[in-house]
Amino acid sequence: MRTSPILVAAVLAAAVAACGSDESSGGSGGTSGGGTAGKQLTIYSSLPLQGAARAQAVAAVNGAKLALEQAGNKAGAHTIKYEPLDDSTAQAGNWTPEQESANARKAAQDDSTAVYPYGLAEHIKPIRLMEDKGCFGCHALDGKGGTAGPSLDRDSLVARLTARLSSKEYRRSIDSVDALPVEPFVSSRKARHDVLDVEGMDRVQLWMRHHILQPKFDNPRSQMPALDLSDAQAVALTEFLLAEPPAAVQKRRGGYRRLALAFAVGLVAGGAGVGAVGWWRRRSAG
Repeated sequence: MRTSPILVAAVLAAAVAACGSDESSGGSGGTSGGGTAGKQLTIYSSLPLQGAARAQAVAAVNGAKLALEQAGNKAGAHTIKYEPLDDSTAQAGNWTPEQESANARKAAQDDSTAVYPYGLAEHIKPIRLMEDKGCFGCHALDGKGGTAGPSLDRDSLVARLTARLSSKEYRRSIDSVDALPVEPFVSSRKARHDVLDVEGMDRVQLWMRHHILQPKFDNPRSQMPALDLSDAQAVALTEFLLAEPPAAVQKRRGGYRRLALAFAVGLVAGGAGVGAVGWWRRRSAG
């Protein structure tokens, strides 16, 4: 079920000022901590800025902007850029899964992204999700799991997919699958050609997402069962499996999570404040 803009705001992150004190407290995430000092980070929100929920969403966005402005757009040593994304369409008058997915891809492709609240309502935990779906019965990760399917360790996974997806044989196989007049191949045609339209890691990431959603989308012989996952879960698993593992990245992510927590309070407080002012004005006018 879709959460309200204010509830999403609550999970997004908490007063930038609080994050600033966290980053400068002398711990591993402090301003003296290596190459992340002075980095510009982007925080995305994804809210319905059209339709019935627009007023709430705009209030939350204005609250986030106000919180950042009051903090000088800084969190510790980091300069913070806030970019609100619209997950609704004029035609639907509400959020749509397709627009939410497009927002997730935009944030995932931005190297400066620190926080993106995609799938927060589902509390996605990749390892737990993979355990629940039985992935480790066939696949191994970090030396644990089955051997019936290929390893999910990042280096071998990326190398294997890059070689396959960049081959002439793969492009020819897509022509063969396109000719199949049955499902899921008919409805997956666009997904297959979207994969062919990009290159490098973008192709690997997009293929992974579609494969997780529908394992047979480009291969009728795939033995992997359909897992009945949402697009949010597919994006989360794709990001988890393809994320680079260096210790520096992991350390930076820890700081980003504190940044997310800090930003949320400001977002909620500002959004609630904007809403309260509007309510008081309407009450006084009446």
